[in-house]
Amino acid sequence: NLLKKTICILMAVALFATIPLGVTADEAGNMEDASDEYVSFTTDNRRIASDGTFEFNVRAERRSENDFIVSGNSITISAKCRKYNVNTGHPVEDDTKQFTVTLYKSSSNEEIGSFDGFADDETYKKTFTVEKGQQYYIIVTCSPTLTMPYSLKGTGKVSKIDKVVSRG
Repeated sequence: NLLKKTICILMAVALFATIPLGVTADEAGNMEDASDEYVSFTTDNRRIASDGTFEFNVRAERRSENDFIVSGNSITISAKCRKYNVNTGHPVEDDTKQFTVTLYKSSSNEEIGSFDGFADDETYKKTFTVEKGQQYYIIVTCSPTLTMPYSLKGTGKVSKIDKVVSRG
């Protein structure tokens, strides 16, 4: 009787050990990608668009991955977002979360101005006076700060961009 119990326990342990408990590399990669914070000028897989289109995923604050050179003396920046549960990939109804887009001049890190919006999928925008031919960047801030598994995901556009450039 003791021998049968021991064999049953060993077989159960051996069977349990063969059940996959982890996630595959692909699933892990998707979860990692979903939780990365970024502000990127977008198009194709390169996430750089000369037309000024950008996307963002923030929980706190993130600087744009690239700077941009403006082609006029004024630009308009627009953005909209929603709060997401990065584990499910689905939006969460919460229009109390605020985001701020702040424009900076790259050479001096001088703040040019900012505007606020809410995570309600509505578009918010502001026009800024800038210097034609100069390089700028944006910072997107989430307020109050979110913690995993939540983030603000959104899109936006900067008008009158001459070109997107690497920071430096």
